[in-house]
Amino acid sequence: MAAATLVVTAGAVTAWQRGWWNRTARTLFTLTALACLTTTSMPLLYHLVAPRLSSLAD
Repeated sequence: MAAATLVVTAGAVTAWQRGWWNRTARTLFTLTALACLTTTSMPLLYHLVAPRLSSLAD
């Protein structure tokens, strides 16, 4: 989930830098990237994501 968020965010930044699509499409893509960031950061912030099972064995 975090990797996909990074890819979408990088795509939004690149779209603005290179002028891909029209302004409306770039804005909607940026809003999608912000939604991805919010969706990914909220569980991490509130510790709702469990650690990997391999780290529990240590």
